[in-house]
Amino acid sequence: KGAGLLQVLPLQYEMARSANSTRRLLDNFYLSAEQLENSPSRKDGIDRDTEAELRSYGCSLVQEAGILLSFPQAVMATGQVPLHRFYCKRSMKLFNVKKLAATALWQGAKLEEVPEVSGHPRELMNKVMVAVDRAMQRRDKPDGRKLSVLDLHGKEAEEFRRSLIRYELEMLKAFGFITHVEHPHKLLLNYCQVLGLDDAGSQDARCPEFLQEAWNVANDSLRTTLCVRYKGSVVACGIIFYAARKLKVRCCGLARHVMQNRPSRAYILCTVTSNVQVVETLVGFVCRVVPAGQQESATAHKGHAQKQAGTTAICSPCACGRVTVCCC
Repeated sequence: KGAGLLQVLPLQYEMARSANSTRRLLDNFYLSAEQLENSPSRKDGIDRDTEAELRSYGCSLVQEAGILLSFPQAVMATGQVPLHRFYCKRSMKLFNVKKLAATALWQGAKLEEVPEVSGHPRELMNKVMVAVDRAMQRRDKPDGRKLSVLDLHGKEAEEFRRSLIRYELEMLKAFGFITHVEHPHKLLLNYCQVLGLDDAGSQDARCPEFLQEAWNVANDSLRTTLCVRYKGSVVACGIIFYAARKLKVRCCGLARHVMQNRPSRAYILCTVTSNVQVVETLVGFVCRVVPAGQQESATAHKGHAQKQAGTTAICSPCACGRVTVCCC
């Protein structure tokens, strides 16, 4: 019996190592800041702010339509990542945001294996079209006017359906049929447990609030380009740092505690530069969605870097006054 167990363990180890190698091979869609600046939309004359707003708008349609359809959050999260990736390959001038949002949500439902996909795929496609159209009307008609329902037998719906199929084929062709997605949510919970920020690992009363804040930031991060710039592990570290600074939790002391008492778990710490870049992206997104009246009364955004004792300290107060990015 013992000899048989010894034979099984190496086999399981090899299978796990093979799975990790395959995951690393598929999880390879990451761009630099320079590549994002030279996106196809930018070459067609769409400026940076407009592109960011359209990306966020498309992700909002995916999120709201998924909520209307009672999809799991994993479906909306998986749908938003292909939307960002596609606009890194194709121009917004050629592909409508509304139609691409419906395609991304449809793709996310299939990747996350929503039961209706295998049972009634056409019916589910119709529901996705109606939900995305309703979410768009909610955003375009906020004054309380009566919303219309998409007529599935009309010419508009038929054109929408054909565009959804064409966009899906174009999306798969642009990705080389590689649709693997890694989200920071699972890693975020694991890192919080290692740092003692979960309910079971700490007596701090702010732990439930911290976990909820970090989870909300993880969902909001999908509306930015972080998913096409950094791996999920780096984004998770930045989210923890962002939430810790916002709730005034001393994450530097927690990290020091981890390295002293659990040195084997210290691999979760990413580089300072990547961490700060992730947080700056999150701060920029928060400042963009805050109402204008709050931004006017807030302090102006400032940033400076200074070197002390061979380390770099980067501090930049957020323009909306919600959080301070600081590594000191």
